[in-house]
Amino acid sequence: MLGKLEPVKPLIGVVYNPRQQELFWASKGNGAFLNGRQIRVSDILDVSKALLVCVPPHRRHDLADEFFIISKRIFFATSDFRSLGSCALELSYIAAGRLDGYFERCLSYYDLAAGMLIVQEAGGKVDGADSMQPFTDERCDLVASNGLIQDWILHIVHT
Repeated sequence: MLGKLEPVKPLIGVVYNPRQQELFWASKGNGAFLNGRQIRVSDILDVSKALLVCVPPHRRHDLADEFFIISKRIFFATSDFRSLGSCALELSYIAAGRLDGYFERCLSYYDLAAGMLIVQEAGGKVDGADSMQPFTDERCDLVASNGLIQDWILHIVHT
């Protein structure tokens, strides 16, 4: 019997926002692009000026209390936070410098794979929110950012 397999690392990521007619894409080692123009993450270092995405664990209501404690800390320390409803699009917005960070628990790998590569190729960072639990097909706890505020988000999540 085969053991549990880790998800493969994406080599190409594509996210299309039909409402705005925006095509985000990246390929490993070649940068990230929006409608053909190269994009980069923001240079926000001061978390009080950062705009983050915080999404309740809609697949696991038993984790709601923990989420709201963490999101309250993020809310009071940052400029604001949002939830747009699409992990892939939110990660693409981080890559384009429109958002600065992201926190969500209990995603599926398909929710984040394309956006993860786009963020990384735009100069950002993507980590599991729980370093003891790597991304799996069943559960992905995600922290992503412009890279400059990544350690701060991880600290808030783990405090």
